[in-house]
Amino acid sequence: MLNARNFTASLALSALCGCANVAKTPVGPSISQGILGQLTPRDLKPGDCGLFIWSAGPARRLVLFSQNSANEAVWHDGKLEHKLSIKTRSGSEAFAQYPRQEFETQSGETMRLSLGAAQSIESGMRYKSGLLSYDDSENWGVVTPVVGLSSCAPSPLD
Repeated sequence: MLNARNFTASLALSALCGCANVAKTPVGPSISQGILGQLTPRDLKPGDCGLFIWSAGPARRLVLFSQNSANEAVWHDGKLEHKLSIKTRSGSEAFAQYPRQEFETQSGETMRLSLGAAQSIESGMRYKSGLLSYDDSENWGVVTPVVGLSSCAPSPLD
């Protein structure tokens, strides 16, 4: 039987890279450090939905996970994970997620996510392009090209 975590991870990897084989994720760093400069794995409970955002570069690091039902997100800045609250959402909802969102950091700064056109895939919605932007501590604008996937873990009745 496929659990929600394996389902979401398999779906996300298949949708974004078309890989048939998946390497095992190394175990080691704490949750605050992340794994290899990216977010630690995320669990979706049966019936929960999430938005997974990866950097669009060759490394494809998982940099943001948003869960509208919890009204929060987690972002990895390359060194640490940061909790975010969702301020606004807009666009066409797909799998309980929105392609445009604004987040607020714990220090009150705003981060913006804007995803391009969505493509429907089995059990999810794929976003082939997008931007994640924010102002750094020196007020320089930081813009990261991203790709994304919104999906829901199967509920026990599915």
